[in-house]
Amino acid sequence: MEAHYAQAQSAFLNAWLEGVKIVGESWFTFNPTFCQKAESLNEAKSKWQVMPNYELVNERIGVLSGGEVALLAAMRSFYNAEWGGKLMQDGGLQGLADLSGKLDLQGNRIIAELMINYTGW
Repeated sequence: MEAHYAQAQSAFLNAWLEGVKIVGESWFTFNPTFCQKAESLNEAKSKWQVMPNYELVNERIGVLSGGEVALLAAMRSFYNAEWGGKLMQDGGLQGLADLSGKLDLQGNRIIAELMINYTGW
């Protein structure tokens, strides 16, 4: 179990960045105040450098497909459970079965990786 948790942060970041690439970088911010600015995904070394852009998501979520909304909502839930939960409800996702049904295989795999490697934000 220790070996898993020793690798968990890196595995979480890799899955997170894969999700960001699918949903689109524009839905995330690369300039948090918590650590050095990342100009792009390729420069990101921490989940703190690639956080959901709360305002943009709230303003423009309607342009995404159902699967993209599901992935973004689930990802946002790892960052902030209240925000992500509201987005999931707004997208008609009542639970894990709804989430899984909206995601394709790659999206489900990303969320599974995030779940098993989550050590807190």
